[in-house]
Amino acid sequence: MLLTLRSLDEQGKGMIREDNKDIRATAWRLELDNLREDLAKTDIPYADEASRLAKVEVLEYNRKELERMLENESHKQMEINDKKKREQGR
Repeated sequence: MLLTLRSLDEQGKGMIREDNKDIRATAWRLELDNLREDLAKTDIPYADEASRLAKVEVLEYNRKELERMLENESHKQMEINDKKKREQGR
C-alpha cells in the first residue's frame, strides 16, 4: 500500500506542468480550468464511441439469440416430422 501511495504521489507531481514546486491557488485554479476544458473536449468523443460499442454488442447478442431461436424451432419441426413419420409407419 505504501508503494501505491508513493506511486500516486509521484504521478500527481508529474502532472504539474511547471517546475515551480510552490503552487499558488490562482495557478492551481488556472491549471484546473485548463484540465477541465481538455476533459470536456475528449469526453464527448469517448461517450459517443462507448455508445456505438454498446449498440454493436446488443446487435451481436440479438443476432446470436435469433439464430439460436431459429435453430431450436427447426429442431422442433424436425422432431414433429419424425414423430409423424414413425406414427404413419405403424
